[in-house]
Amino acid sequence: ATVPSPMADYGEHFMTYSIMPHPGDFRTGGTIEQAYSLNNPLHTVLVSGGVNILGSEMSFVTLDKANVIVESVKKAEDSDDMIVRLYECHNKRAHVSMKIADPIVACSECNLLEEEGQSVGFESDRLEFEIKPFEIKTFRITLK
Repeated sequence: ATVPSPMADYGEHFMTYSIMPHPGDFRTGGTIEQAYSLNNPLHTVLVSGGVNILGSEMSFVTLDKANVIVESVKKAEDSDDMIVRLYECHNKRAHVSMKIADPIVACSECNLLEEEGQSVGFESDRLEFEIKPFEIKTFRITLK
């Protein structure tokens, strides 16, 4: 490629790949989960003098549907709200229940620019929503 830079593909490149034989299609074979494990491995950091108050296992966000993937959990660009972005990956509609680690004070669905949209109902640390095939959803969540 010469656009946007004529030097874009020069130099040394590194890549990782994996071959994963599996029965059935990509859904039953767990291909998406394995791809995330390969491309986004979990890294832990031991902090000297730290105190383990979380226990051996903890999730910020938990979903009840395997066909919905949490793509990112991050701090909002303009506040201390939490942004949760997810998508449906198996081409099917779903009613999803999402549990958050802390109690929710407010929640709204927003666009990819994190501009607030419609308010979303929630109960304590859980919210429910409908998602369409391959749809991307972004939620702005204010935590207690």
